[in-house]
Amino acid sequence: IDSNFQNLAAGSYVVKIKDATGCVDSISLSLVQLYPDLVFTDQVTSASCNGSNGKIELTASGGSFPYTYSAGGVSYGPANILTVNSGTTTVFVKDANGCMASKPVTVTADPPITLSVLPSPEVCDGSAQGYVYLQAAGGSTDYEYSIDGINFQDADSFLVTNNSLTAQVRDEKGCSASLPFTVSLGQPVFVNAGNDTTICEGTSLNFDATGNASSYTWTPHPSLSAFNIAAPVASPVQPTTYFVKVTQGICVAEDSVRVDVWKAPVANAGPDSSICYGRTIQLTGSGGTTYSWLPSGAVDDPSSPLPSIRPGRNTDYYLRVKDANGCASLRYDTVRIGVVPALQVFAGRDTAVAIGQPFQLSAIDRSNSGATVFEWSPAIGLSDPGIANPAATLDRDISYTITMKTAEGCEGSDQISIRVFKSPEIFVPSGFTPDEDGRNDVLRAIPVGMKTFLYFKVYNRWGQQVFSTANEGRGWDGRINGVKQLTGTYVWVAEAIDYNGNRVTRRGSVTLIR
Repeated sequence: IDSNFQNLAAGSYVVKIKDATGCVDSISLSLVQLYPDLVFTDQVTSASCNGSNGKIELTASGGSFPYTYSAGGVSYGPANILTVNSGTTTVFVKDANGCMASKPVTVTADPPITLSVLPSPEVCDGSAQGYVYLQAAGGSTDYEYSIDGINFQDADSFLVTNNSLTAQVRDEKGCSASLPFTVSLGQPVFVNAGNDTTICEGTSLNFDATGNASSYTWTPHPSLSAFNIAAPVASPVQPTTYFVKVTQGICVAEDSVRVDVWKAPVANAGPDSSICYGRTIQLTGSGGTTYSWLPSGAVDDPSSPLPSIRPGRNTDYYLRVKDANGCASLRYDTVRIGVVPALQVFAGRDTAVAIGQPFQLSAIDRSNSGATVFEWSPAIGLSDPGIANPAATLDRDISYTITMKTAEGCEGSDQISIRVFKSPEIFVPSGFTPDEDGRNDVLRAIPVGMKTFLYFKVYNRWGQQVFSTANEGRGWDGRINGVKQLTGTYVWVAEAIDYNGNRVTRRGSVTLIR
């Protein structure tokens, strides 16, 4: 029987033993960890551009010194810097007691080296010497440069006297790149800014300078989208001459282009105005050769300077124009057309008068539109048919029509009917139906030819007064203290003073019908 127990953690244990007869004995033991856990950290150096020579530096602690190290776990050695290819490698650390720690580590590869050549003429008169500038990227740091493949230097610029060469660069890990190039030594630079032109105010122009240089500078700057490119966008507000300077090494060339600016036309939508509701008016636009009105659906011809409109309410109309050069106005001009509502005229309620009794007409402009002209028709019996409140003296029934007009010519009319009786009288219906149907719901006294209305009173059959008023416009609604009364007969009495000063008293009965 195996009495070895392995891979036990530090701690307290009870060990028991039993013989063949079943007898048992035990002993308590404590296992103590003599060394801390073995751990390590790593520091990675990327592999070269071909994926080799990557470095993993391991720093171990814990366990029992000395340590040995391995990439892959096959062979171990004392060196803590492991050389590996790019990719993921599992690294191991083992201490003197055989304890082991491991983990996967990823090593990236440097990107391939790329190389570009920027030739720059040293002089601009065609002499056969100049500089080239080499620019490298990728690989690792600490580049070295050469143009003959033999002599390398840290500086990235070379004085050249030959036209066709091969540039080379290498990094500290031995990765390299090369690039054949040709330089035109001493070639003068040139630039053409383009032709002079004219644009409309508020528009832009795309420049497109041509030249053989690598650096462009435009002036003046404020009206340009950019000043250091070959084709900026220019937005001048006034005639401007632009200058472009190009640079190649120390060689410089300049050119200019003038941009004239046609002033934008100014739209004039005409003066604000007012019209009467339901009428048509013509807008009076000016300032251009072509026209555009908004809202387009509200005018009969949006492209006409003089379109007709018929607005139903106060409306703003917007005008934009173009001139003969095709330049558009920079902003819309606005004209407001106010619409005067139709006059709401009230001639008064239909009424009755006694023959020969003067009656004061009084027409009202309910819309408060400021009517200034009043016309009553017919003029029969009127003191003045041209005022709002003439007196009427009648000997027959008649209907008058009052027409009111404003200073803008807006008008409205209404009619009043007047019934003429032979003498002053107080009329009271013989019955009424207060069923709230809107017809014959209220019992009223109707004075005709009266100057002063004194009272109208109603009594029930027991002589109790159920209603009283001195206002000829009020009447009894068939209720007593808010309680609806049943069908029955009631007595009334009314008194007034006629237009001749005589007291007129009338009595009668009325039937309330439910």
